[in-house]
Amino acid sequence: MMRNDNIPLHGGEADRPVRLDFSVNVNPLGIPESVRKALPELAASACVYPDRECRELREALSRYLSKEYSVSISPEMLIPGNGASELLQILCRAVKPEKALITAPCFSGYERALKACGAGIEYYNLRKENGFVLTEDFLRVLSEYAQLPDLIILCQPNNPVGNVIAPELLREIADFCQERRIYLILDECFAELLNDPRKHSLMTAVSGNAFLIVLRAFTKTYAMPGLRLGYAVVSDSVLRSRIRELLPEWNVSGPAQRAGCAALNSGSYLERSRLVLGRERGYLKAELQALGGEVFDGEAGFLLFSVGEDRGRLRDLLLERGILIRDCANYRGLADDDRHYYRIAVRLHEENESLISAMKEILSDRSVNEGNSSGTAR
Repeated sequence: MMRNDNIPLHGGEADRPVRLDFSVNVNPLGIPESVRKALPELAASACVYPDRECRELREALSRYLSKEYSVSISPEMLIPGNGASELLQILCRAVKPEKALITAPCFSGYERALKACGAGIEYYNLRKENGFVLTEDFLRVLSEYAQLPDLIILCQPNNPVGNVIAPELLREIADFCQERRIYLILDECFAELLNDPRKHSLMTAVSGNAFLIVLRAFTKTYAMPGLRLGYAVVSDSVLRSRIRELLPEWNVSGPAQRAGCAALNSGSYLERSRLVLGRERGYLKAELQALGGEVFDGEAGFLLFSVGEDRGRLRDLLLERGILIRDCANYRGLADDDRHYYRIAVRLHEENESLISAMKEILSDRSVNEGNSSGTAR
């Protein structure tokens, strides 16, 4: 089945008012209090040119990452950008791969960035019977390639599924890439909201691997997508120079830089976020399964689930009630004739209850109207 190109490529896009947006995976606790208190500074910084080198932000990030991961991440290794999306485009242009490898399903931005730089794209299809988890088979297949890719892009945790690559396998992949001089971009934009970010990150491996690039963003972690702030961690000085040559001047606004510094001093914010996400993820999974949905195991701030002969109607019916969820029919690898996939963000409990209540009403109404159970989420 072909992917549906009429469905928006990203969450947060709808043609009518939305009161509850479950289609975007931002931290449900909202902007940290430390950022709210810094709002006067953010406003003042909009009146002057931003620091082109992002010096204060890079210093703050260096201290934060070095402490969190017990490893030296120097300010020189950090390249801030106007969100992870800008950096992804620039990284692909800097590496200039003839051939790149990505998984399916995965974030559509990878494919977009690779096509923009003229790369040939290979796809490694994640298998539904494995819960769309990357397994050791990935390395076996990779080692059998007649021509190895120049670049591999992986996501930890994966979007839209929310599952993680086993830490041992992730290290093996990084080592494989280093030995064969293959660039590896690891997208960790959702990693800091995992229960154990350090366990599932390659941040500690960057310094010793010139072919490893870790990509992160403040967007989802600190619930400030409108400010557009991300960063790449790169150890190789030659690659860093190529990246900086491609970046536009003043690409990170003054308010974004100030907000980033404030977010890094948010105290227990991330710890509280993980507790809320863990509890509410469990609630949503149980409720979706009770409704007959097939829910895929994940550890992120979102869940992927499938329903049977639905054909995308669930999204439309929820949107009529002002609730937006992410239809995944245009994800490569999820366009399935027998199932229809959706992704929902994990939000606060009252909001999650509203979603489940609306789904119960919809499924109950359809069951009565159709006189059978074909409309239920089986």
